[in-house]
Amino acid sequence: MESLRELAPTIRQICSISGVTGVSIGVIQHGKVIYQEGFGFCDVEAKFKPDSDTIYCLGSMSRIIEALTGGSFSHFLKTRLFEPLGMSRSFGDDVNCHGVDNISKSYAVLDDGPPHEIPRPKIMDGTIMNTAGGIQSNVRDLLKYYGALLSSANHHFATRSTQTPDSPLKQLPTTVSGHTSTAESIREQTYGLGWTRIGDPEHPRLVIFYHGMLLGAANTVYLLPKTEAAVVLLSNTIALNDGPDWIAHLILQTLFGDPKKLVILDLAEQTANEALSIYDKLGELAAQRISEPPPKPMKAHTGTYRNSVKTFGLMVFEKDCKLWMNFKGNKLETCLLTYWKGDTFSWLMTRNEQVKRARDMPTNLDMWKIVFVDDGNGNIDHIIWAMEPEIKEGVIFYKDSVGFHSEL
Repeated sequence: MESLRELAPTIRQICSISGVTGVSIGVIQHGKVIYQEGFGFCDVEAKFKPDSDTIYCLGSMSRIIEALTGGSFSHFLKTRLFEPLGMSRSFGDDVNCHGVDNISKSYAVLDDGPPHEIPRPKIMDGTIMNTAGGIQSNVRDLLKYYGALLSSANHHFATRSTQTPDSPLKQLPTTVSGHTSTAESIREQTYGLGWTRIGDPEHPRLVIFYHGMLLGAANTVYLLPKTEAAVVLLSNTIALNDGPDWIAHLILQTLFGDPKKLVILDLAEQTANEALSIYDKLGELAAQRISEPPPKPMKAHTGTYRNSVKTFGLMVFEKDCKLWMNFKGNKLETCLLTYWKGDTFSWLMTRNEQVKRARDMPTNLDMWKIVFVDDGNGNIDHIIWAMEPEIKEGVIFYKDSVGFHSEL
């Protein structure tokens, strides 16, 4: 489709603005593939360009393909979904695609734009997270899947049935129908089983979409049931904004032939700048530190601290005359605690430091503060950490004599 191919320069600009390292795109309409293209790099060092066969981690998109089974989840997917639909380069977890070629690396974008390689998520079969983010696939296979889903769903609705001959997909009216309203609006805005639905009363269109994200992966899919069209984008980057979604909107505008088009480039630039401006506030927080020493010696703050239900903990220790903290004793998650003021320390990091650790940046400023509280007799017995912005008073972590297995 020539109108989609003409979008290439704009897509490259969106990738540059957003910091998307590599993205593979596929579009079907009336069940036929009309566009497939890759942009950027799936491997920056080797300068490999992604294509429709490049394998990405699907992230939370995996949840819309999950199932209840007594056996292996990966085996269930292979025999009941991948093989029947001819999805030959799709895998139920990270392990099963080892040794296969054309696998995208994962990246995060630094403040000034260059990509920084981070480890690919390794989610194994049999773990609690596998159904939520373990599937590995590619655009070519997903176009087969979503094409089958659209044709089967339309058949189910038309015949009031729950299955389609020669299709492994069943009960689709339950899956894709709206069950919960997400907004008070004249147009439909509902949530199905993993799908968000938006319908516009001014036009005969219904859009069903889903976004999947994981460290080093940001993906999106839009389905247009009336024309059996699907727009699939898989990317390999934690970017400054949701670059793949802006590209998807650009493609949707073209498919719909919208006379009043959103200025996608302007919106992409605006959201990228907003993302960076959030971190300017971190400088304001750093400026509030005082240069005086803390009122208690460093050693008084050390120890293992756990939340009330003992599901999460922090380890505070002294090393090289400095105070350090890590999460659950994980040496890879060690942060320097610097004195802020009062009984409060900060584990403040720059955005680039966070990105290189494959983290999503917390924007709640209070989250960077650790408040040490004593028992009234001068002994610190718990800390308060505002780890969730919804919990205004913060979460209390009590000092525990039992440490973590991986203590430093």
